[in-house]
Amino acid sequence: MFLPILTVTAALFIGLSDGLKWSLGFCPEPALQSSFDIDQYVGTWYEIARDKNIIFEYGDCTQARYTKMDDGKVQVFNTLMNPVTENVDSAKAVAKCNGAHCKVKFFLFYNGDYRIVSTDYTNYSIVYSCTNVLFFKVEAVWILGRTETLDASLLATIQSTIDTNVPKYGLDRLYYPEQGGSCNYHS
Repeated sequence: MFLPILTVTAALFIGLSDGLKWSLGFCPEPALQSSFDIDQYVGTWYEIARDKNIIFEYGDCTQARYTKMDDGKVQVFNTLMNPVTENVDSAKAVAKCNGAHCKVKFFLFYNGDYRIVSTDYTNYSIVYSCTNVLFFKVEAVWILGRTETLDASLLATIQSTIDTNVPKYGLDRLYYPEQGGSCNYHS
């Protein structure tokens, strides 16, 4: 009896500490990028938008670098500019992908959900993440770009794709971090 209670409590604590918005219900299964090609996907991406409730992503000038390793996994190197210290903070991880659905391991015991809903490989990527805990779900969306900014018409198309594929998400949950200009990216 004690072990299930401890497990649920630990899961709730881990999820709540992430700062993401919890809601009643189960994770949807949005259509993912068909015929996903990891070789075209790896490289440098800039964060155009992210869920504003992700507390471990607290800065601007956010960049992700993905490198395919010999074993087929993907090395992840994320950076952002810390608003307090104005230093570039970083985090490393390893992702294991099954098509467009990846599990990203940042910590010893935590595999983050990373689903590529749509990408054209050269301009944008829409990433969705969702985890079920009991009768609740915690979800997030990222919009990534190969350049520091996206054209307004492309961004509108991306937002429409999010509305279609993850209809209950709500674009008002997105934060658009500062990119370009005063950013100091990790070299």
